[in-house]
Amino acid sequence: MILCPMSDFRKQHLFDEIFINRRDSNVDYALLSHPSHSWRTVAQPTYTDWLQVLDEFTLIDCFIDAREYNMSHLWNSGNLQEKYQSMPSSNGVLTGLSFLKDLELIQSSDQLDYLNLFSRFLRLVLLASELVDTEVKSPPVLSNINDYNTIHPGSTLAQAHQIINKPLRVIAMIPNDHSRTVAPINIIKVNKRITTLSQLESSYDGKLLGFIEKIEGLVSHLHLYSYHDGWSQPDQRGYVRDPDFNLVRFAENCNIILPDECDTVCVTFPGMEKETRFKITDDPVLVRKLLEYGNTECFTERY
Repeated sequence: MILCPMSDFRKQHLFDEIFINRRDSNVDYALLSHPSHSWRTVAQPTYTDWLQVLDEFTLIDCFIDAREYNMSHLWNSGNLQEKYQSMPSSNGVLTGLSFLKDLELIQSSDQLDYLNLFSRFLRLVLLASELVDTEVKSPPVLSNINDYNTIHPGSTLAQAHQIINKPLRVIAMIPNDHSRTVAPINIIKVNKRITTLSQLESSYDGKLLGFIEKIEGLVSHLHLYSYHDGWSQPDQRGYVRDPDFNLVRFAENCNIILPDECDTVCVTFPGMEKETRFKITDDPVLVRKLLEYGNTECFTERY
């Protein structure tokens, strides 16, 4: 009987670490401050909120086929004007590097849209290069109670898996009330079912950070990510800071490796005055070769 209070203390302590104490007071977390998130993120969660998560959802550490899901809709709606939300990369699966062609569709007068899309596409190339020979160490959360299956944060990570056609490891939130399920999640491999905080933390490398989201009193999503080796610092929004990646070097290698008959994309890299034209392809063998080069030659600094 003496062990029960101590066990409860440890559970409470771990909850506080993951969902409160690991927040950095110098970081402005978008999940707590941005209007699109702050109204539904529980600012000061309690252990009772975690018990509500377990009551409402079955949590599964598993693999899914990223190519079965549209991962762009949430990001596009929040970062691009409506006229750009129907471009090819927004409404389908990314099967290579041809998505970079969409940069040519942004009008020169719409610099904010261009910079937002360029930033996302840089992250796609960066993450695909990272993951071509590396496994995910901070699996994103996939929930399916809205109109779409939602991954956040991690939609760009998911699309990077589409590019390399690699199974995506996620923490799936399956509603126990099946009436809340809009689109079923097709799980291709189960690693484990998660019923405790220690099991949850063991699914992540490094320091796990969590946020609980509720809408009208019901849990709607968990935001989970970890700071780990090479990805150990927060960015300006409180997510994980990306390594520095030399996209110009990557583009130059595309022109060296790819045959002349390949399609090209002509873009202006931020901070450069002249346009850069480079070749692109969706051929899986060539895409992998380019991303392996990105993995070994284009990362310039990690944090």
